[in-house]
Amino acid sequence: MATYGQMTPVVAGRFEGNGYEPIDGFKRLRAAARLDMPKLEVRVFAGNVRAAKAAMIHLNSRAKTISELEKGLVIRSLHRGEKLSQTQIAVLLGRHKSWVCRILSVVERLSDEVTEHLRLGLVNMTVGRELARLPRGNQPEALRAVVEYNLTSDETARLVRLVSNEPAWARRGILRSPKEALEKSRSGKPPARRSAKIMERLLKMEIWLATTPPAALKELSASDAKRVLSALDRIESVFGGIRESLREKGGADV
Repeated sequence: MATYGQMTPVVAGRFEGNGYEPIDGFKRLRAAARLDMPKLEVRVFAGNVRAAKAAMIHLNSRAKTISELEKGLVIRSLHRGEKLSQTQIAVLLGRHKSWVCRILSVVERLSDEVTEHLRLGLVNMTVGRELARLPRGNQPEALRAVVEYNLTSDETARLVRLVSNEPAWARRGILRSPKEALEKSRSGKPPARRSAKIMERLLKMEIWLATTPPAALKELSASDAKRVLSALDRIESVFGGIRESLREKGGADV
């Protein structure tokens, strides 16, 4: 663009209202903006809104300038906005219905936070598909773990399976230290050893709490006391979840 100028026009379609939106030529638009070009040649697409949205996928798929997420968002727009069935969309795009169903199902299940990260390229679509297996309300916290610990697609898939198979009270701890949780799940330690480890940690906690001198509590400031109380409330809530889970597994007498 800087050397030869614009060689092919940008394609735009008339969408809702009287405005125009680009269908093809997104790279040219970005390049023109960076070069501060005052105007661009634009060819107006003559088809209706449905045809324009289909053309957006067709034209950009050849040049590989449209991501799977962007395809999904266009397909969702055809499904919701234009009221087309999945079969009609498949015919319009020249693809199989199963392809439309697969992409649409992923986009529909994604939370807003995951969708935005996909838009910005902070996570890839494979990670997005794995996160989509979780309920929308659980996706933001899992997404933060994926981004913060730079988890691979394979690690994300294992994390999603691990979180899905654990009770609600245990999920927060897993997502707080996902690498450690994944390593433990891979090690496949026998239940007896896990039980001994749990008992050892509980015993240490019990001894530490029982031997905490009253003078140490009296020396706490008002703000420190509030923080300690808040921590105790959280611990009590976690213990309550553990107790209920064990009762369900071992019976009411546990």
